[in-house]
Amino acid sequence: MNVFKSGMTFNLGIPQLWQSRYHIRSVKNMPEALRYIHTNPIKAGLSDSVTEYLWSSASGKWDITEWGD
Repeated sequence: MNVFKSGMTFNLGIPQLWQSRYHIRSVKNMPEALRYIHTNPIKAGLSDSVTEYLWSSASGKWDITEWGD
């Protein structure tokens, strides 16, 4: 990830693209993580419902059934 991040910032000609705390973690409780992701737009005041936020997989507008195949 560090090599990717460094390459992107070099190609874009900027000193920093990601926050320093960005890292990959293993998800231990997938339903809890998905619920957290789906409720972020509500917490941010972008939507009143998880299904109304256009960019959410909870909206039903995105087919996520093929992920991981």
